[in-house]
Amino acid sequence: MNWYMVLVKIDPNHTDEAVDRLRKFPKKPTRNIFLRGAYYVFGNWDACLWFEAEAHDDAMNFLQQWVRPIPWITESYAMPTTTIKEYWAKPTPKVKPKTKARSKPKRKSKRKK
Repeated sequence: MNWYMVLVKIDPNHTDEAVDRLRKFPKKPTRNIFLRGAYYVFGNWDACLWFEAEAHDDAMNFLQQWVRPIPWITESYAMPTTTIKEYWAKPTPKVKPKTKARSKPKRKSKRKK
């Protein structure tokens, strides 16, 4: 799987509409695309999408069929990425440790010696 980031510019008069469309994307819009997040960004761009794709052709088809048809997206810039180091990790599930069945405590005998 290859990771991609797509930067998008949004018409400032229609930011809410464009963001609503991005929010409605399914996690898996096509067979070979897995969306990982949509974010606001600062600077020359307004938002970005992170996704995984099986191949570069799948990434380009996703852009052509899903991102560029949004009428208020005025420009997009896609780039494949390569991991240097990941700082986030999947949370490890909390598993309760297995406990052994407790035996009843032994009673002290009250016999006199």
